[in-house]
Amino acid sequence: MITKKLKYSIGAGILFIAALTGIKYCENGTSLERKPMNNTFINNQVELSPVNLSNIQETTDISEWSMIEDENISKFLSGNYESFFSIPTKAFKIITLSNISEGLVNIAEQFPERKEQVSKELEDVINLAQNLEISPYEAPLNEIEDLDLHGLYLSHLNVILGNYHQVAENNKYFTTNKTISDHLTDGLLKDEQKHFRSFYNVNRKWPADQAALLYSLYLFDQNFGTNISERPIKEWFDYMDNHGTDGNTGLYYSEVTNGSKFAKIPRGCAMSWSIIYISEFAPEKAEELWTNYKEHFLKDFGVFAGFREVPKGMEYLPDSDSGPIILEVGSSATAFGIGAAKAMNDHRTSRKLNRGLNMGYLFADMLGNEYTKRISESLMASSVKFCVETI
Repeated sequence: MITKKLKYSIGAGILFIAALTGIKYCENGTSLERKPMNNTFINNQVELSPVNLSNIQETTDISEWSMIEDENISKFLSGNYESFFSIPTKAFKIITLSNISEGLVNIAEQFPERKEQVSKELEDVINLAQNLEISPYEAPLNEIEDLDLHGLYLSHLNVILGNYHQVAENNKYFTTNKTISDHLTDGLLKDEQKHFRSFYNVNRKWPADQAALLYSLYLFDQNFGTNISERPIKEWFDYMDNHGTDGNTGLYYSEVTNGSKFAKIPRGCAMSWSIIYISEFAPEKAEELWTNYKEHFLKDFGVFAGFREVPKGMEYLPDSDSGPIILEVGSSATAFGIGAAKAMNDHRTSRKLNRGLNMGYLFADMLGNEYTKRISESLMASSVKFCVETI
């Protein structure tokens, strides 16, 4: 069970995800088994319909589920979306929904008798994801002819749809799931750098976003017994190995268009995030990256540790990606590094990172940062906690 202090520490670090993607494993990072679905479900699809929030059914009170103690999540799953719509940006909103969908999958895995209820809750998440305060489109996806370059939104919606199909074991949104997967695949393969842009009006391309995109394709394959992710994964790795890897550390550039001063510098927040996803669809590559990452970025203080935001000896001012940086340690890199450590079954490192986050909280508490505390108690932070506590 995660402590309140650790919750604040995680919250202090999650600001960076507006430019990146939704966390897969959060604090635990343990892999969930993804079973291919029976392909006989592929006929008689039901597709996304225009959004009417009044049609979203209120769910049963889930306070009886002992692992859920977070008031924000309880209210959300009971149909109270006030805190959700107070989240400031569309990017934050879709990532929050993606995190919540992961927590729901974890519950269904642990409590099979809850699958029917969880399936309904995941449908509510899908409906919310179509709302115009979240979606970059002006109509439901099945009415859009060109999905355009909205990679971050589409990748996370694809993860949510994949999570629904895993739990519900039907093909209700198969065509939409496949349409998005095909669009993301086509865009990535046609791109010279094998990246799909996160935002239509931003030319920069972040490898960490591609890790989430590729995971969504992999999840589609696991659910429906296809191999749509095989070529995109191979070509993305080929590009990154030949053109997107720092020679000194063996780690990926943080951005591949060289659109900023630090684009060709590996960053801790991005590497922690990427390794979590890559561990699912390419475990051997994840192991290689994890070894290099620990060698060049882990700062070990003995009983606790943290990940640097940039390589040793380089100065970097904190930003919304890194979160607070204390003693060279980035809060985002360390928070998501716990998930990466768990995904790699490196439990000794995960425990040290966990202690490091608690130390970070103590520093923040001493500084009396009310803004950090407010962010930590938001639904967005709760969505991370929900994922953590249900694994």
